[in-house]
Amino acid sequence: MYNQLIIEGMKSVEAALMVGKKIEEKDIADLKEAISQTKDSYAKNVYQNLLDASYNHLNAFNRNLSRY
Repeated sequence: MYNQLIIEGMKSVEAALMVGKKIEEKDIADLKEAISQTKDSYAKNVYQNLLDASYNHLNAFNRNLSRY
């Protein structure tokens, strides 16, 4: 997946932004799954902070993509 995304993102700035968006969407899905699978409150807090950051990153990618 990594190699495929690197190749895809090298095509243009817009393609790189799309790759960044895909990565954040994958991270969000993975973090939601991790939150649902743990009962540890510390781990949930860490995952939630990472999830919040991923949403911020996703919003930034979408904002920049709206310029294309």
